[in-house]
Amino acid sequence: MRKNADDAQKAVDSDKANVQVKTTDATNKATAVSEAQKAVDTAQTAAQTAKTNADTTSQKLAEAQSAVNDAQTKVNSINDQINSVNRIEMPKGYATHKGLASNLDELGKQGLAMNKYKDDEKAKQEKIELAVDPADNVKSLVRLTADQQKEITLWTAGILNDIRKQLGFSNRIVVTNKSLEFAKYIADNSTIAGLEHDDKALQDVSKNVLQIRIQSESIGFGGAQATMNDLQESVYYLMLQMLFDDADSNWGHAMQISGMDFDQMKDEYFGIGIRPQNNIIGFETFYPEDPAKADEGGRLTIPSVDTTELQAELTTAQSDLNTKSNALTSAKSANDEAQSALTTANNNLVTAQTNLTNAQKAKTQADSDLETAKTQLTTDEAKLASAQEAVQALSADLATKQANLQSAKDVLEESKKSLASAESDLTAKQNALTEAENELKSAQATLNSAKQAVKDAQAKVDSLKAKLDSLTNAEPNYEAAKTAYDKAVSDLETAQNNLKSAENVNDEAQAKLDSAKSELAKAQAVLDKILEKERAEEALKKAEEEAKEAAVKRAQATHFYQTGSKLFDAQGKEVTGYVVKDNQVYDAKGNLVGVVSKKVMTRDLHRALVKANTLPQTGNESTVLAGLGVALIGLGSMLGVAKRKRQ
Repeated sequence: MRKNADDAQKAVDSDKANVQVKTTDATNKATAVSEAQKAVDTAQTAAQTAKTNADTTSQKLAEAQSAVNDAQTKVNSINDQINSVNRIEMPKGYATHKGLASNLDELGKQGLAMNKYKDDEKAKQEKIELAVDPADNVKSLVRLTADQQKEITLWTAGILNDIRKQLGFSNRIVVTNKSLEFAKYIADNSTIAGLEHDDKALQDVSKNVLQIRIQSESIGFGGAQATMNDLQESVYYLMLQMLFDDADSNWGHAMQISGMDFDQMKDEYFGIGIRPQNNIIGFETFYPEDPAKADEGGRLTIPSVDTTELQAELTTAQSDLNTKSNALTSAKSANDEAQSALTTANNNLVTAQTNLTNAQKAKTQADSDLETAKTQLTTDEAKLASAQEAVQALSADLATKQANLQSAKDVLEESKKSLASAESDLTAKQNALTEAENELKSAQATLNSAKQAVKDAQAKVDSLKAKLDSLTNAEPNYEAAKTAYDKAVSDLETAQNNLKSAENVNDEAQAKLDSAKSELAKAQAVLDKILEKERAEEALKKAEEEAKEAAVKRAQATHFYQTGSKLFDAQGKEVTGYVVKDNQVYDAKGNLVGVVSKKVMTRDLHRALVKANTLPQTGNESTVLAGLGVALIGLGSMLGVAKRKRQ
């Protein structure tokens, strides 16, 4: 029973130690979850901050990129304008206010070599309608819209004004709605099939459109024009031919195109018209009788072909582009740093979330292990209670049994004394018995001998009696025989009495021997019980010693932490009523319950010790590190190129 109780106690003690370990583990795991959650919260805050910063830098980068795109678009637009600006550079000395130079042939060659048309990419996209030529049933006759007539007129006027500026003339080309109508009327109403001037149309325009004071016309064959770029190229080379290869016409065309015809006039109204039946291009210039009527609707803006302003504008735009590019570089660097920080923060968040998940799993497992340990403790405590009840029942009877044992010991002592006396008496009696038995054997032998003697005497008596009867002197012989017979009978009785006495002595000795043996058996039984109790006490003592050893081991595995006059358990809870001696902790009853440790194992304990305003001299603080996962944000930007439509 006691062994069962001891085993049950050991199991309970082991279970309690296991529950303590599992509780500590569960507490640590809960602390780890809490710390991991804090790490996640911190990482989330950091990630959100990084996300906000990244969004801000991304927005600034987008704005900087947009600004660069706009600046680049402006630079490209100006470059496109510069690259698509067609002007005609006049050779030095080509003309003066007094007239054209005398060496125009040589200057013309220079002019042709110096100038070349530049394709206009935008103009390439503008289609020109072509009508079928009845002569060959091919679509080749140009049909300009009103806007296209205005566009080619203004484009040409810009080149012509630049020529006048180079030559130092004060007159300038102007374009109005009336000048466009003027040129279109001449083209639409020309009936001459060849490359010649139509005088009738030139005269009728003054009557039907606008009264004029001075008028000049140069014409040339343009051919089928599929795009505005084709038309511009045709007009450009017609002007080059008229300016630099016009000797056959006595440089008459050059006089008009260069502005010499209107050298003394401030304004030179201008328009281009294309004859619908043969694609002949007419350069019409005039000065009206009534300028106010010619200006009805306002003068149209003529684009400048002087790239000086554009070059200055390009320099400014390029500087602005450089500034914004630098800002873009800075914004990109800031955004790269922010995106890198965001990536790091997201990675840290993923790591922290992973750590939290792992900590939660570990806590769940620790809680499960703790519940299992508690269940096992409950089961073993029930077993211990049952075993303790049995031990208590045994212990309750122990006093009686101890009293009985003492009584038995007393009886045993007396029995031992009686046994010694009985054994001594028995020895004497056994000796007497042996002696009596020997005497009995001797008496028996004597008896047997006496009986034989009696028998022999009887026989002899009988014989003598027989002889007595036959003898006359038989009486003396008879008396002698009878005397012998009587003596034999007396001897026989004496022997029988001796035998009876010896038998009585033997019986008495045997009875004492049996009694002594019975007392010896009783004493031996008592002695056996005493020996059994002594063995039980020895086993109990051994179990108690083992329990003490187990308690010492448990105490050595139970750590307390001392700071100043305060004592804390492993969970950081201050405990009282314990005494510390030589780094060992004893309860109020003097039982060893634990040892003082200097190694701080938990955050709760660390906080408790910190709260007590001191820490042990040595030891470690266990910390939990967390990190993060990664989320990536892509930044997209759209680059667009918008070209300003040149008016």
